[in-house]
Amino acid sequence: PIGGSKGGSDFDPENKSDGEIKRFCESFMKSVAPLVASKSDAFESDLNVGAREMRYLRDAYAQILMQNGVSDVTDESDYLFGSTE
Repeated sequence: PIGGSKGGSDFDPENKSDGEIKRFCESFMKSVAPLVASKSDAFESDLNVGAREMRYLRDAYAQILMQNGVSDVTDESDYLFGSTE
């Protein structure tokens, strides 16, 4: 699982703006995306990683998939992040 402490991040969201948190999540995902295996890794919340951060991570991952020509982004992201429904 990849979350705040499990993923090795030392980013402290306390006193950070929503934009700063979003930019961190996007940057973090760009760093770990090449290491993610879509059928064996799963993302989950962790210390200081809630629904907002998970949404930012999922959106960033979906963007990376689309840039790499993956046509069914929903299927890949649902597997890694769990369905949002």
